Amino acid sequence: MTTIADDFFCHSISTIVDHHKISQSIAGVTLMALGNGANDIFSIISSMVNTNNPKAGLAIGTMLGGGAFVTMIVFGTVILVKPFKIAKFATLRDLGIYIIGIGWIAFIMLFDTKMYFWQPFVFLILYLIYVAIIVFEKFITEFIEKRKAFKNSQEKILPNVLSIPGK
Repeated sequence: MTTIADDFFCHSISTIVDHHKISQSIAGVTLMALGNGANDIFSIISSMVNTNNPKAGLAIGTMLGGGAFVTMIVFGTVILVKPFKIAKFATLRDLGIYIIGIGWIAFIMLFDTKMYFWQPFVFLILYLIYVAIIVFEKFITEFIEKRKAFKNSQEKILPNVLSIPGK
C-alpha cells in the first residue's frame, strides 16, 4: 500500500496542488495528510471490524505510536539531513492542536473507560477548526499585523498629544 501511495497518490496530489495553486500549508494538512494517514485509517478499521474480539488498545497504540514516530523520528531525521528555520506561528499552531487532541484522548481514558458515539466527533471538529485556521491564516496574520501597526502608531501619537508645549 505504501508503494502505491508513493508512486501514484503523492504524485497525483502534487499535480492537483500545482494545477489548482493550493498553498503548501493547506495541501500539507489536508491532501498530503490524507495520503500519509489513509493506510492507517483503513488498516485500523479493517482490524477492528474483521475480528470477533477487537482490541481497541492495539488500535490506539498504533495511532499514537505512529504519531510519536512521525513527530520524533521522521522530524528529527529531516532536521539532521537538512536543518531549516522553523516558522514559530505554524509550529505553535500545529503543536497546539496536537496537544489538544492528545489531551482529549487522555481525558477520555482517565475519566471514562468507554468511548461513546459522540466523542470521536470532537476530533473531527478539532480537525475542521485546524484546517479553517490554516485556510484563514493569511487573513489572521494580516489582521494581527495591522492591529500591531495601529497600536504602534497610537503609541507614537499619544505622547505628543499629552506633552506640554514649551517643555
